Amino acid sequence: VRGELLSEIVKKKENANELFIQFGKFVAKIHRVQTYDYGPFQISKLKTGKRLTGIYKRWEDYLRTQLDSHINVLVKYKTLQRQEGEEIYTILDRAFDNLTKVNPVLLHGDLANHNVFVKNKNIIAFVDWEDACSGDPIYDLAYFGSGTFSHPSWFDYFLQGYRSEISLPEDFQRTYWVYYLR
Repeated sequence: VRGELLSEIVKKKENANELFIQFGKFVAKIHRVQTYDYGPFQISKLKTGKRLTGIYKRWEDYLRTQLDSHINVLVKYKTLQRQEGEEIYTILDRAFDNLTKVNPVLLHGDLANHNVFVKNKNIIAFVDWEDACSGDPIYDLAYFGSGTFSHPSWFDYFLQGYRSEISLPEDFQRTYWVYYLR
């Protein structure tokens, strides 16, 4: 792809507010692509050109995938105390049970500045689709938000663009923070 990564533009301290708005708008367009079921896509259906269908029947099943091992790694490397890991697991387990019914859409799965190409002050490409899956669009937004925690304005501009294309649900804040913790 000919262009410059958004991550390089922000490193140069260039004003990228409009690019983050464009980024949000583009992600909203991706989130309009309807999918079926949840999680990683069934390869057999992709190969035959059939609809994008995840391997899980329930979104909660995808969210719980590898959760134990992820928490155990954090405990093993002393990022979390055992009790904190158990508390997080309990909080997430309960939160997943109470999620609003999710209408699955296409998720990029790795929304980040280093996956966005820019040319002539326009976003021209998204790369690194290997984590694409079917699920709740707020999950994608929380992933991006977790990477912008030290630059909240990036996420604010991104959301401005996103909301200009798609309305956020009433439970956005709660769901966002559940996914952010996940």
